Amino acid sequence: MAPKIVSEAQLRAIRAQTLEAEGTRHLAEARRASLIADEISHEQARKRASNDESRVFPFYASVGPGSVRACMEMLGEWSRMNDPESTTDKPFLIEITSPGGSVFDGLALIDYARKLKEEGYVINTFGSGLIASMAVPLLQIGVTRTVGRNSWLMVHEVSDFAIGTVADIEDVAKFNRRLNDNLYDILAERATLTMKQIQTKAMRRDWYMSAAEAVKFGLADAVK
Repeated sequence: MAPKIVSEAQLRAIRAQTLEAEGTRHLAEARRASLIADEISHEQARKRASNDESRVFPFYASVGPGSVRACMEMLGEWSRMNDPESTTDKPFLIEITSPGGSVFDGLALIDYARKLKEEGYVINTFGSGLIASMAVPLLQIGVTRTVGRNSWLMVHEVSDFAIGTVADIEDVAKFNRRLNDNLYDILAERATLTMKQIQTKAMRRDWYMSAAEAVKFGLADAVK
């Protein structure tokens, strides 16, 4: 059987496809390298914070296992370095810019921070940019809750996706309502609104607040 002859046009098409595939691969590798560099930079920032006497943790990420774990580890390290009875050690500060994220991870950080505060440590929070969804309850961690002049807070109902039988979907909906109540209760602790009023404002919509409104509603203490 005679070998198949490939035309010049076909060779050019094959070369073009090869170059395109190589370009795509290099682009993917560049993006991956960029993500790794960003993560290294964030990790270095955390390490600098751990050695910084100002005790400032930059929570500039979605609320999830990684960001919460890093924050808890840093708070734990600072608590081991500080004396809660000292009058010279600076309070811990969590700076928050976050679109929100995992409710359960956020609740874990809230409970951990409460434990440290019960031991005598002072934790303050500062929100800037967008402080949304689960990040708003995180802002409430602070003994003093300050927000940037151009920041915006956003509160909404817990979102989830349920599949299965009608009973399965109803069970998920019931649990989500309990989670909502849990979060609204956290927000209402120092708010000028009742839990029911917060629930009404956030029902079936995204409830946005300016920095001044956040102070008015008692979800922040001051604008900076």
